[in-house]
Amino acid sequence: MKAIIKDRQPIADGTILIELDLKGQEYDFTPGQYFFLTLPELRYEDPKGAMRHFSIVNSPSQKGILQFATRLTDSGYKKTLNEIALGTEVEIGNAMGIFGIPQENTKPVVMIAGGIGITPFVSILRDMHEKEAEHNVRLFYSNRLKKQTAFLDELQRMDLSDSNMNLILTLTDDPNWAGEVRMVNGEFIKDYVPDYNDCLFMISGPPAMVETIYNQLMGLGLSNLDIRTENFAGY
Repeated sequence: MKAIIKDRQPIADGTILIELDLKGQEYDFTPGQYFFLTLPELRYEDPKGAMRHFSIVNSPSQKGILQFATRLTDSGYKKTLNEIALGTEVEIGNAMGIFGIPQENTKPVVMIAGGIGITPFVSILRDMHEKEAEHNVRLFYSNRLKKQTAFLDELQRMDLSDSNMNLILTLTDDPNWAGEVRMVNGEFIKDYVPDYNDCLFMISGPPAMVETIYNQLMGLGLSNLDIRTENFAGY
């Protein structure tokens, strides 16, 4: 499917939000899914080529567009994506993945995001907020610095306005931050989620972080049926 790069904005230090115009075409997805995006050409060499995948951040109710956010790197693909002219036509694939809250789930949900791993949760939370869903959600969001924390203002507004959502922000290397500074691990989770054995956990972030937290949750006695993961490798 063809789409057009409609807008590109910085939303945190080193992170951009891109909006695609779907040119009036129907596009079906569920919150938490991702898609592949192929650029028409690369301005810089990239051994991995001109295609990458990104999590969708808008909700399904926002018709005619796709939004995604990504951290900038020195890869040829990311440098091109950050410089390519608005109005450029790109190729997008169908939505993929099953990283979402199962319809049959009745358990409290614990979302754990590291860095740009927040993106699938943004789509899920926007959809829940619009539908006034009854899910009980605790979101742990970890970054090094506040200025690197994408979507923070929106998530804080959701936290204030929605009694079913609780945001726990931790900034591990910010000298001006007076809140949590610990890395998210088993002890951290136990401090905030005393009922962890009765929850559905969703972990999204760098592979090493996801693997570490998954192993620690398993060490707490959770079943892998109650843990969902999504890896965000840098490229």
